[in-house]
Amino acid sequence: MPTLPAPYAFLPSGGDLPVASAADVLAVHGIEQRSAPAAPVRDALVEAETAMFLAYQERADYAAAQSDPMRATGVYLAGHASDRGIYRQEGEDDEELRGRVFTVPEVVSPQAILGAANAILAPYTDKEAKLFESVVDRLFLGDGTATFHAFLTDGTVDVDPQYQDRRYDLRPGIGAGGGWVFGDHDGRYFILRVPDISGVTDALGYAYSGAQDPDDSAGLFMGDGSDPDGSSSVFLYQGLSDALNVYQAIVNTVERIRGHGVRWMLIVDPKL
Repeated sequence: MPTLPAPYAFLPSGGDLPVASAADVLAVHGIEQRSAPAAPVRDALVEAETAMFLAYQERADYAAAQSDPMRATGVYLAGHASDRGIYRQEGEDDEELRGRVFTVPEVVSPQAILGAANAILAPYTDKEAKLFESVVDRLFLGDGTATFHAFLTDGTVDVDPQYQDRRYDLRPGIGAGGGWVFGDHDGRYFILRVPDISGVTDALGYAYSGAQDPDDSAGLFMGDGSDPDGSSSVFLYQGLSDALNVYQAIVNTVERIRGHGVRWMLIVDPKL
């Protein structure tokens, strides 16, 4: 850390700067230049060199900081994060993103995977993801004598099978939502079901019937364009983020925390 009082334009993580004033530049000149009591040309050159070195040191310190994810900001921090498969979410500031870069996530646990997925979904919907495992949560057909059974639906209703040993009622976020079949019976494979958030990309404008507000102050009003400051204009806006980007963020996160050799699939399930 620089010796205090520190010169202008320094980083606390750096050491003492080679050049802090014109005296530091003059000190490396030859004895002939330093011994002259009055040398206006020399002094002008020293001042110019000092300004150059101070600017160089400031920019070098800035470059070093932006090359370090502990200190980087803005697009540089986003670049460090993307190198690790982590992407800035809508409204996420630098310190929140930095925290995700350096947080060691829980691994393998279904609840850890659900927690990570739901954290990404939270800004866009209050619905949550669900997860199930292919070997034990798939469709089983019996002869009718067993106490458990699966449900086949028309695909519009979210109903979990009644497999007592799976205890869906005691395991939030775990459930198949219906009968699933798979092409193999190999384990280490799970399905992550996420809600459909495609509506976040819609351009929206809201008009009311007047029932919400008797004096119609909650209506949608359009001007004729003559207002000079545009205050009577109507604006349609794009959603916070493209749904595919949100789904990709979930995929990137799960890829970081899933167990080695574990297969999985993301399913956008409109039943959720």
